[in-house]
Amino acid sequence: MQRWLRQSWLVLLLAGVLGTLLAVVELSLRDRIERTAREQVAQSAVLVVPGGSHSELVAASDRPTWKVLADDGSVRGWAVMSESVGFSDRIRVLVGLSEDRSQIVGVTVLDSRETPGLGERVREASFLQRFVGQATGAELQVVKRSEEHT
Repeated sequence: MQRWLRQSWLVLLLAGVLGTLLAVVELSLRDRIERTAREQVAQSAVLVVPGGSHSELVAASDRPTWKVLADDGSVRGWAVMSESVGFSDRIRVLVGLSEDRSQIVGVTVLDSRETPGLGERVREASFLQRFVGQATGAELQVVKRSEEHT
């Protein structure tokens, strides 16, 4: 028992030093990581609205929203981030809306940690295309289909 206690100081020292190092690295890179994440979402906003070339963040609340613009500065549509709980974890999506916000024009999954081969099918284009063209004022219906009909 005494031998174990004498040798444990090295493990504790290493844990303390490495923990401190990780904290310093995380603090020093936090702003860069957050900025990169915002830039990636802004680029994705252009992808969910056809004809868009760049986007501007217009609302950074609990539901961030980007105005998607064409090269000439005209509004092509809007991109809204949304988040929900899936079966395993949260799913973050970016939904593209028409200029008048009446229709879904595109959808992309930003982050999902669902079960590979089953839940991750939400990333497939065939699944996401089901939402394109849907009216934003209508309630979406969930329909469970058999494997042979998907």
